[in-house]
Amino acid sequence: MTIAIDYTSRFKLQTRDWVKYLARDIGYRAAQRYIDNILDRFEQRVSTFPMGCSQCIESEVVGFGHYYEFIDTKAQVRIIYRLGEERGTHVSVLLFLRTRQNLRDQLFKLVLMTP
Repeated sequence: MTIAIDYTSRFKLQTRDWVKYLARDIGYRAAQRYIDNILDRFEQRVSTFPMGCSQCIESEVVGFGHYYEFIDTKAQVRIIYRLGEERGTHVSVLLFLRTRQNLRDQLFKLVLMTP
């Protein structure tokens, strides 16, 4: 079964910002490679097991439904995503966060800024 992975504009903006931040210390190419490696690990996991990551409890507590979170312990980042209507065939990738960032604030921004 093929899984379609859709990166939202918010997610792309967050990864671009993170590349810019890292580029100050390690250079643009190394920063982009670092982010690409994280995304490769995410895609490998999600394309094989879309529901294989833990459900994001923080999102349910504030009433935002069923979101999943991929945690890359090596890079200390979380990728928040949700499954499409046809579970297991479409994934929308929503947020790219450091593990210590407040997810609640980011979810509110996401919901308020999404048309």
